[in-house]
This record gives sequence, C-alpha cells and structure tokens, in this order.
Amino acid sequence: MTPQTARITFFRSSLLLFCGLSSMLALQGGCAIVGSSSGSNGATVSGGSAQVCIGCSAITPETITQLKAQGITEAALNQFFNDLGRKKIPPEALDHELRDITKNYLDLKTKIAALSSEDPEGTALIQQARQAVEAVNFPLAERLFNEASQRDEQAAQNLQQVATVRLTSAAAAQAANGDLQRVQLNFVNAQAYYRKALQLLPPSDKEHRGQYLNSLGNSLLEAGVRTKGADIQKFLREAVVAYRDALAVYTKEQLPQQWAMTQNNLGNVLREQGIRASGEAGTWLLAESIQAYRAALTVRTKERLPQDWAMTQNNLGSVLHHQGTRTGGEAGMRLLAEAVTAHCEALTVYTKDQLPQQWAGTQNNVGNVLREQGTRMAGEAGTHLLAEAVTAHRAALTVLSKDQLPQQWAMTQNNLGATLRDQGTRTDGEAGTCLLAESATAYRAALTVYRKDQLPQQWAMTQNNLGTTLWDQGTRTGGEPGKELIRQAINAYELALQIRTKEALPVQWELTMNNLKIAKQALEDMK
Repeated sequence: MTPQTARITFFRSSLLLFCGLSSMLALQGGCAIVGSSSGSNGATVSGGSAQVCIGCSAITPETITQLKAQGITEAALNQFFNDLGRKKIPPEALDHELRDITKNYLDLKTKIAALSSEDPEGTALIQQARQAVEAVNFPLAERLFNEASQRDEQAAQNLQQVATVRLTSAAAAQAANGDLQRVQLNFVNAQAYYRKALQLLPPSDKEHRGQYLNSLGNSLLEAGVRTKGADIQKFLREAVVAYRDALAVYTKEQLPQQWAMTQNNLGNVLREQGIRASGEAGTWLLAESIQAYRAALTVRTKERLPQDWAMTQNNLGSVLHHQGTRTGGEAGMRLLAEAVTAHCEALTVYTKDQLPQQWAGTQNNVGNVLREQGTRMAGEAGTHLLAEAVTAHRAALTVLSKDQLPQQWAMTQNNLGATLRDQGTRTDGEAGTCLLAESATAYRAALTVYRKDQLPQQWAMTQNNLGTTLWDQGTRTGGEPGKELIRQAINAYELALQIRTKEALPVQWELTMNNLKIAKQALEDMK
C-alpha cells in the first residue's frame, strides 16, 4: 500500500462499514466508496462493503477503535450510521452523536440483561429480543418486547381482577367486625374497623365506600355522644368528615337515595355539634344541620319514601327546636312553630297502630317543643301548652317501656320531668309542690338507665335537671327539710360537673356552674 493510498483509506482493522451513508456524506462534501474503487492517483481502495475517507469524515479512526474496544460490532456501527444518515446529522456533530448512540446501545443491553418475566413464554420472548438487539435487528426486538409486555399486561389485569375481588372481600370482613362492635356498643372499636375496611377497599368500589363511610360516621357520632371530655368534639368532628367524604361518593344525580341518607346523617351530627357549642358557632352549626335535612327532603318525599321522609321531618323538627330555644323574640317563636309543624308532619306517617315506636318518639319531641313554647308564654296560654306537653310525654310512655326501649324510655322520663317542673313552678300551693315531686320522681327514673359509666352525658344532663327541681322544692319548702333538698340539689350539680367540663362542654358547664352558685347562695341565705 502506497503512502498516498494510506492517506485516503482506513487500515483494514479500522474500516467503518456502513450502508446508506453515501447520500449523507455527499451532502456533507465527503466521499463514500462502496465496493472497490480508485484513489485520486488511480490506486484501488478496497477492504469491505463500504469505506469512508478519513479526510472527508468528521469521525476519526480513534473513535471507531474506541467503540470497537467497548464491544460494538461492525454490524452495530453500520446500523448507527444508517440512523445518522436518516436524521441528517451535521458533520461537526457526527462524532458526538455516534458516541451517544453507542452509550445508549450499551445501556440498553445492560438493562435488558436484567429483564425477566413470571411467565415462561414471556421469558422466552425477552431472550429472543436480547438476541435481536445483539444482532442489531431492532424492528424484531421491538416486536418481541411488545409481545412479552402484552402477555405480562394481560396476566397483570387478570391478577388485578382477582386482587379486587379479594380486597373487596377483606374489606367486607373488616366492616362486619365494625358492625359486630356496634352491636356490643363498642363504638370506638367499631370506627377503627371501618377505617381498616376503607383502606382495603378498591377505589373504584363507590357503593361500598359510601356505605362504610356512613357506618364510620355513625360509629363516631355514637362515640361522641357517649363519651366525655375533649374526645366528644374530636369524635363529632371526625363524623362530619366521614359524612362529607361519603357525599363525594354518593352524588345526588347518580345515587340520590344514598345521598339523601347521608345528608340526613350529616344533619344529625351537625345538630349534636351545635347543641354542644356556644354563641355564633353553635347557631351556625344548627343552621347547617337544618340545611342538610332540607337537602335530604328534596329526595325523601312523602309520596316516594314516606318513612324516610317522616324520619327526616322529625329530625328537622328537633334541630328547629334547638335553634328556637337559642333565639329570642318573635324569631324564636317562629322557629318553634316550624318545629311543631315538622313533627306533626312526621306523625301523618308515624301512626301508633302501624309504627308505634316512631310515633312515641315523635310524641316525645312534640312535647319538648310545646314545653318550650309554654315556658315563653304567660298566663293561661302558657299553662295550656305545658299541659299539652305533659300529655304528649305521657302518651309516648304508653309505648316506650324500660324493658324493651330503655334509653328512649329514660329520655322521655327526663323530658317529662322538665315539663312537670315548669308546671310546678307556675302552680301555687300543694298542687305545685306535687308537680315538683313528680318531676323529681321522673328524673330519678331516668337515672336508673342513664348511668355515668355507660351514658355519661345523659347522666350529667339528668343530674343537672334533678338538681334544679330539688332546688325549686327546697326554696318552696323552707326550714330544715328545705335545706336538705337544696343540699341534695348541690350534690346533683357537683355530680353533673364531673362530666360537664369547661373544656369539653362549655355551654353545659356554664349552665350547671350557675345553677350550683345559685343553690349554694340559697343555702347560705337559709342559715
């Protein structure tokens, strides 16, 4: 080989073999020689299927040598130059682009060496794809990788279907445990099981998610009304969150009945929060409760869902009653009148013959509102309303029995005690004294069910109410018997304050504290 030939050709050991690069090099002003050809001095250039002039190309022999040292075959280099030719890479970028392609190719080989599949046929396809990559047959490798991927994708979908079924079943079992805890009145334990069910449930299962969220809210509401201290508000707040989350699942358009049920439940917990909150916060919560009940009634109509309609009407009446007691003047009386209307609407469906328990509960509620109206009215009108309230409570007790419905019976006994006390304070002489005594008897009856360890909030409420009646009796009786009655009243208030703390129940705490101060002062004045 002459020196001139050496200037225009690669040595055989560093020949760059490629196909389809001639057009690129021509555009770049280079020279491509395919097969045998002659140099500028007439010398023949040979040694492969294609050769590039060193002087014309931006890729140096050193680059080719380095790439081959890394394991890049001439077939691979040939493919890389084909790709560079199609992309029309500028001459000054050729060396850099070629090195990048090579690096990516080596990285690809490293990555696919680690590929595997649980499916034997998928593993075989991956192995064939590796061989295609090694042979620089990229279209074949692409097809084989796609086939392997499709097999694993299908297998994964099948497994996902199985996993969905199993997770749904696991969630249902956890929810059943929550229901089991509720049967045992273990509401704190119940909510933990419902949370676990929600964690397991597949996100696509909206129906069960809404159901479990409602069950979670119900258990938190029960836990809140049955506990004491700071946990009361904590549980009630969490119940609100659960119901609002359920409303994001149960939409009015897609699941109207479930949506209405959740609105009703939300109204219940907002009512409980409002009862326990003072000032504007409490009034605002009660207003939100009314809004939730009225929303439920847009779906729960008397014609389509009479019993659900009646239940929500009854609940609406209760919260209107609470709002009315907080509102003075004509506005308050208007709210109380709306409450009576709502309860009476419920009684058009809740009849004593067909739905005796619901009828009795609503009669009790009617009695409560009538009592509030009666206490606000002077003279005969007020006395008449209080008498109607007593009649409603006693009617409820013809159905509610201590053995069968102990809590409802105790609640009604407590309400009857309050109404009898109001009657007693407005009645002179022996008749008034007898009414106060009947009031104390009713409260003590309620306390046989409302126990501190099981129903602490109801127990504290009834102790406070009993204290007020005993104070009224004591101031009316006078002398040593009167002092003893006031001492009993003070004891009842102090017991109530064991549950009605300033932190947990500020409104109730303030009420009982004021009662206690008045009773102590009355006892001091009698000495």
